[in-house]
Amino acid sequence: MQALVFIVVSLCGFHISDGQSAEDVQLIHKMLDNNTISPYVRPQKNVSRPTALNISFHLVAIVDFNAASHRLTSSALLTVAWQDDYLTWEPAAYGGITRILPDPTQLWRPRLTIRNTLTDMKVLDHSYMVARYDGMMKWLPIETFETFCHVDVTYFPFELQKCRWEMFLWAEDESVDLNPVQSGVVLDSYVGDGEWKVTSTAVRRVTSHLDDAPFSVLVYEVTLRRRPALVVMTIVLPLFILAGLNVFVFIIPHESGARLSFATTSLLSYGIFLASVVNLLPGSVKTLSILVIGMSVFLILSAIYSLISVVFMRLCCREDARRVQEKLQAVTRRLERLVHVTVSDLTATQKPQPGQARTGTDDRMTWKRASLVVWISVSGSQSAEDVSRIHAELENSIISPYIRPAKNFSRPLIVNISFHLVAIVDFNAASHRLTSSALLTVTWQDDYLTWEPAAYGGITRILPDPTKLWRPRLTIRNTLTDMKVIGQNYMVARHDGTVKWFPAEMFETFCHGDVKYFPYDHHTCDLQMFIWAEGEGPIELQPVKSEIDFDSYVGNGEWKVSSTAVRRVTYHLHDDPISVVVYEVTLRRRPALVVMTIVLPVFILAGLNIFVFLIPYESGTFKCSELLLSAVVFTSIVRIVIPAYSVYPYFNMRISLSL
Repeated sequence: MQALVFIVVSLCGFHISDGQSAEDVQLIHKMLDNNTISPYVRPQKNVSRPTALNISFHLVAIVDFNAASHRLTSSALLTVAWQDDYLTWEPAAYGGITRILPDPTQLWRPRLTIRNTLTDMKVLDHSYMVARYDGMMKWLPIETFETFCHVDVTYFPFELQKCRWEMFLWAEDESVDLNPVQSGVVLDSYVGDGEWKVTSTAVRRVTSHLDDAPFSVLVYEVTLRRRPALVVMTIVLPLFILAGLNVFVFIIPHESGARLSFATTSLLSYGIFLASVVNLLPGSVKTLSILVIGMSVFLILSAIYSLISVVFMRLCCREDARRVQEKLQAVTRRLERLVHVTVSDLTATQKPQPGQARTGTDDRMTWKRASLVVWISVSGSQSAEDVSRIHAELENSIISPYIRPAKNFSRPLIVNISFHLVAIVDFNAASHRLTSSALLTVTWQDDYLTWEPAAYGGITRILPDPTKLWRPRLTIRNTLTDMKVIGQNYMVARHDGTVKWFPAEMFETFCHGDVKYFPYDHHTCDLQMFIWAEGEGPIELQPVKSEIDFDSYVGNGEWKVSSTAVRRVTYHLHDDPISVVVYEVTLRRRPALVVMTIVLPVFILAGLNIFVFLIPYESGTFKCSELLLSAVVFTSIVRIVIPAYSVYPYFNMRISLSL
């Protein structure tokens, strides 16, 4: 018994001494704090070898999909894994601990960004990281994305939509490889959606260009099928019921005097229904829904039925002694032969059958230079220590971020700008507000940010800390929000002092427009960019291209970009000249949906008013109040669609004249 107790106590003591404690984890963190390098330096001992990023995309939920505005709101979890050569330890020396949760702000992480976003283009959040003893890092960002999705509504409500998330690395060259782990989107955590069903997923890697520089984009794609039951019951079924009722206007005896009232009431009901559901029907970039076309056709047929009723009533109420014109007689006989009935049949049955038609540097060779070249040739590698040495030495050489980095202040500093339009998020013509998303490429020369690549393992570019460097205080002049300097984002510095900055912003700017020719209106909007409070010396803003770059543009369902232009103008502030670069874009409205659902019904209702004077007084149905009521109700419903503006549209004048 004593021997058994001794064995148990010994085992317990061994287990306690070999256990994992918080002190062991803290020791690992302290050790790693001394070993880890800057979060701006890729953690690779041989930086000439690319870092492989293994990415998994786990879709959690489709929060909302607005087909009319081409906006997909989704929630997703990403799993990103890579190798960190400096974040390793021996588990046996730290109580057997094999994994820890390090501080993500102190470690390098890939600058993953969604390219086709409709919100601010930014790097995914830090979230949490898990570090293993062998240097394998796992990053678990979770985000809610608002992305642009091209929509095809030809077969609404039985359509398929393909939406995607375009993921790339911001300010990274080909030293980082994007590798998808699975062949599509992972749906293990997907909670489903009541309106849309996921039918298939895919992933592919494509190459895009920014200022002629290639970069890789990982495209995750999901195919969504609409669940049509609700749309069928609330739109399609009432549509066909109303369309079918129109036919029965021909079986109402004309003696009752209710035929014209029935036709006009059907037209009124159909017009009100069309105006009520117009905001529920999605517009699209290139397509128009067959349902919208069908609704317009049914509306035209309803108007034709009303017109036939007016003509028929006018003919029937004429006196028999009045002679029928010969042309009308000939038309009547042809119609009889066409429908195989006689006049007596038509008189007895009151069922006329109308026909339908479808119708330069120092190049001296030195021993130091030769030895460095030989060493690089033999080793063939660039280390992260070289990058860290560049960062350490540049911190001693660079000056304040508030001082222009020029050794000669009398020489103007040239700032080159490229404007890459990403998306027209919204354009409200009534409030003169244009919301757009854009990526800028800003380049200038920093005379203090230079180094000799041969002395640092052949490294020619680094990613410096943007908070420690000077950057031009670019500001949007015609903004409708707080006037502020564009954010920091990321910079790339080359060994010759060339600094490239990649700010991405969501802009809300004032836009002059003219809706006089609505819905065939076009608007010229601009974005006025200047440098705020620069006083150390002259700075010249120079656009790189004569037009806006559309390499990353995702399109817009309501507005089409017809032309762009770039110009430089000079303004004065307190008698001081200010150079402003103006990027200009002309937007033209896509009128198809408005024409089919608003313009066409308005002209039909206006045209039918004329036939009031053809109704015989003796028929007892001399009522224009129904047509007036239908025009008033239709106008009151669609007025929220027609833009209010200081210039009164001709279309609004046409509606007023019709009333």
